Amino acid sequence: MALHRGAYEKLSEAYRYILLKWLPESGFELRDEPCFEVYLNRDPRRTKPENLKTEIYVPIK
Repeated sequence: MALHRGAYEKLSEAYRYILLKWLPESGFELRDEPCFEVYLNRDPRRTKPENLKTEIYVPIK
């Protein structure tokens, strides 16, 4: 799990880092399951984009 802090529009940058930088250097491999996100803010419409928190789950083995 990785914690992304910031606008939802920037999630693709977090995925790019996780999958193209962190994963190859980690020694782990992807499992054949989808990634998923958990949005932690109660009301994202009332939260400033820079304060949004999203957990990104990447299935690894």
